[in-house]
Amino acid sequence: MIYSNIKIKKEIKTFRFGDVEGITLGEEGIGRKEVFIPSTFDIKKGMNESLDIGKTKTNRPRIVATSEDTLGLYMIINTHGGYTRRGNGFASVTDINQITVIERANGADGDAGRIGTWDSFLLKVNSFEKDLMIVVHYSGGEEQEFILVKTDGGIISFKTIAEFALWLDIGNTITLDLELFDFEKEKVRKCRFI
Repeated sequence: MIYSNIKIKKEIKTFRFGDVEGITLGEEGIGRKEVFIPSTFDIKKGMNESLDIGKTKTNRPRIVATSEDTLGLYMIINTHGGYTRRGNGFASVTDINQITVIERANGADGDAGRIGTWDSFLLKVNSFEKDLMIVVHYSGGEEQEFILVKTDGGIISFKTIAEFALWLDIGNTITLDLELFDFEKEKVRKCRFI
């Protein structure tokens, strides 16, 4: 399964050896890094249950239909939100050991990215022993997203900590220590940057 916090349309890129369908993370250029991932599928925002990550002949990731050989939870996280002069885009996580960064790309504003940057990630969730929170800080302002990965593999997205607190208040539970969350200041403490 692949979860994505953005919708990505497949495109055709022309290489010296021919045309290849796939999706692009990041941007090409100075101060930027573009990653092209072969795919014959579009990526919808949310859970893509019929898709998974396989390997190319050179051991690079590619998007494939789910099969017994490719079972796992993968995530495409994009932090682009707007013009970066008002803030860079980045992501953090409650436990860095629960994920593996398979690919990292970035985009930027200004010559050589001097005004600001944002990141895109292809992640693999390694462990479901406890819940995992990914905090996405979108570029261009104060907007955030809180993505909760539950021990059963379910994913719930919250636009604010207040929305997450309300979800907890109606009887839902998590395996994360609630002391990680500052509900007054709307922050998650002790997160590690991805």
